[in-house]
Amino acid sequence: MSTEEPANCQGIIEDVVLLGAPVEGDPKYWEPFRKVVSGRLINGYCRGDWLLSFVYRTSSVQLRVAGLQPVLLQDRRMENVDLSSVLTALLEEGLAGLPR
Repeated sequence: MSTEEPANCQGIIEDVVLLGAPVEGDPKYWEPFRKVVSGRLINGYCRGDWLLSFVYRTSSVQLRVAGLQPVLLQDRRMENVDLSSVLTALLEEGLAGLPR
């Protein structure tokens, strides 16, 4: 998000849902969203996403990745959803259906 402050941009987005997002997970980077999002900020993450972990961390010096862990933004609208068990089950079912 740009660091410039455009006029009249408060609350122009209702809700934001990010699933497995390859973006910075440090709360200071999420602060600007508090102004433009009027509703919920949802971060769906999977701690075991090895591909996201490998790709993001090899191309960036940042260690906090939103798609791998909760974003600790102090805002009642911020929701972190751990999708690890759901995605693990889906992967296991998908792999079980592959021909051997």
